[in-house]
Amino acid sequence: MSDGETTAQVRRSRLLTVVWLVPIAAFLVVLWVGFQTFANHGPTVTITFASADGVEAGHTKIRHKDVDIGTVKQVVLTRDMSHVEVTAVLERRVKDHVTSNARFWIVRPRISAAGVTGLNTLVSGAYIEMDPGPAASDAPSADHFAGLEEPPVVDEDEPGTRFTLHADDLGSIGQSSPIYFRGINVGEVLGYQLGKDAKQTDLFVFVRAPYDKLVRPKSHFWNVSGVSISAGAGGIRASTRSLEALLAGGLGFDTSDAAMWDAASPKDAEFHLYRNEEEADLQPSGPTVSYVAYFPGSVHGLSEGASVEVQGMRVGQVRDVHLEYDAAADTLRAPVTFEIDPTQLPLAKDKPKPSIDQVNTAMDHLVQKGLRARLGSANLLTGQRLIQLDIVPDAPMATINYGGPLPQVPTVASGDLGALTVSANQFMDKLAQLPIAEIGMGLHNIIAHVDQATAGPELGRAVKSLDRSLTNLDQLTQKTNQQIGPLLESLHRTADAAGQTLEAAQHLLGSGGDRSRDLPALVHELTDSMRSIRALADYLDQHPEALLRGRAGSAR
Repeated sequence: MSDGETTAQVRRSRLLTVVWLVPIAAFLVVLWVGFQTFANHGPTVTITFASADGVEAGHTKIRHKDVDIGTVKQVVLTRDMSHVEVTAVLERRVKDHVTSNARFWIVRPRISAAGVTGLNTLVSGAYIEMDPGPAASDAPSADHFAGLEEPPVVDEDEPGTRFTLHADDLGSIGQSSPIYFRGINVGEVLGYQLGKDAKQTDLFVFVRAPYDKLVRPKSHFWNVSGVSISAGAGGIRASTRSLEALLAGGLGFDTSDAAMWDAASPKDAEFHLYRNEEEADLQPSGPTVSYVAYFPGSVHGLSEGASVEVQGMRVGQVRDVHLEYDAAADTLRAPVTFEIDPTQLPLAKDKPKPSIDQVNTAMDHLVQKGLRARLGSANLLTGQRLIQLDIVPDAPMATINYGGPLPQVPTVASGDLGALTVSANQFMDKLAQLPIAEIGMGLHNIIAHVDQATAGPELGRAVKSLDRSLTNLDQLTQKTNQQIGPLLESLHRTADAAGQTLEAAQHLLGSGGDRSRDLPALVHELTDSMRSIRALADYLDQHPEALLRGRAGSAR
């Protein structure tokens, strides 16, 4: 290289180095975000719903207690297009809680009789709530779930106990209906379903702690929905448990002091749901003694639950009334099965709960004294009937028959309206046999003849003639009354004169002479005349009308 030649020097630009820092930093950020995403990426779950109303992929969140724990990534229809499958990615921190016990449901505005829920979703939009369920070490993990169409009433982690109630009819009770204990809201209805053989309805209820310890094996549950109306000596009363129970329905339960000695009922214990509180209070608190009775005639109006009374006091109830064929008598009959609560009978004062043998022994003794079962009237308006156990005087000798499945109590005919109805029916049968048509025709002919007789002119003339006769008779009576006074005075004077004549005759007889032989006869005649005149005067004084009618007419 010669001295005149120059050399080029290459220098690296610092700007180029700075430019490369930007993509490197971006790459590092991507790596960090990816790492964080991978680190926070939890399980992917698929939830099946009947409808995806309000759910959007990439926007709808999965929440638990208002904290985001995942995001919906995909919403698609199932192959049969009957449901919607929602795929969501949850955070890694909830991985251990995604088990088969977990539940998912869509939170959206809901309006029901129990209240309004989900109003916050009107602004934020719908989201999916996750309930991890009870913590269980043996619960397996899961990634497919069937979403709930309605949110659960209570949380799984809320302390309390679940029970099952059996009801004849659901009525107005629904999910979330309250449960009351002496007026305090202590639980809710979780749900219901049709029971075995479709003969009853099963209700699943939840009683919160510590009130769940008040539920004992002899506790009674009843329906408190709507308005309760009762009539008694104080008049008609209407009451309701609360406005919530009036709108959404509700249940009530109570435990007697004697039942509180028993241990608390365990989880899923079963109870019968009664129609009202009165029916629940009438249930026996212990074992009962059952009997059967065959009543003569119809048992119309007697149904299950009817009262069994002794001297007007309830001691039991009817359990069954049905129709059966009696092969021995070749006829149909209606056996009535009823039960007696031993605690309602004063059999043993030292034992509050008499045994079955004690009850049977007492019943045997009473039947020998004339105790009989008969049907009585419980309500004249509705026709409901009950069983009365009364002592019947002069009843034929009878005993309880223990030869059948249940002891049979002797019965007598009913003395209430049922017997009157039978008599009335018999009277109507006899009345129907009378020739009503012929009797009616005869009455019609009689009325026609009377009408013809009264319609002619002869009746008018007879009435006028009778009026004239009565007027003449009245005038004659007035004239006679005016003459009766002087006539009576004249008769009295005549009687006095006859008396004086008699005295003179007696004086004359006392003087002697030939004339004395004729004077006794004369005196006798004068005496008879005086008596007749006095009798006539007395009779006319009492019966002055005899001057017009005569003595025979007056006597009539």
